[in-house]
Amino acid sequence: MAVIGPGKRATRWWPWLLAGMLAGCAAPRPTPVPPPALKARVNYAAVPDKHLKHYSIAPSQTFIAPDPRPDNPAPAYPPDLVARGLPPVEVTALLIVDAEGRVREVRIVSESGDGPLQRRFDAAVRAAALHWHFAPLRIANWVTDANGDERRVGSTAKPFSQAYRFRFEVHDGKPRVIGAAPPVQR
Repeated sequence: MAVIGPGKRATRWWPWLLAGMLAGCAAPRPTPVPPPALKARVNYAAVPDKHLKHYSIAPSQTFIAPDPRPDNPAPAYPPDLVARGLPPVEVTALLIVDAEGRVREVRIVSESGDGPLQRRFDAAVRAAALHWHFAPLRIANWVTDANGDERRVGSTAKPFSQAYRFRFEVHDGKPRVIGAAPPVQR
């Protein structure tokens, strides 16, 4: 024991405190618990369509591609059809989007049939896609000043149409909806 002052003694407690603090810093941190898995998921992008008209832009303009919002709802696999063990079903839909980025119309263009089961999947795509929103398609205007510097002077939002393909399937007894398509054609 060390003597601190007249008649006072101190124990060597500080090494234990320091060791405890260092041990607390070196202890592994608890890993966060992941959120529960969703039963249905959708990844989507655009399906190219040669028959859709494209906007023409001038040399002083640029195209700003529309971007789907990440919180767009996925189509739901019809719950009463999950237990039937159906083969995968594909639905292709043409989304008609206004200048504000809201889907205003959904045209089902699937070629896989028109039976009652197919219409149930078509209805699921239509119900979800009518709630979709996009950052709008924009045509930006640019000017060049006397120094050769370019600057954007404005942009105009435009309506557009885009096709999407959705695949409904049951995997390990759980429904899945997978959307597939390549990037937007310019």
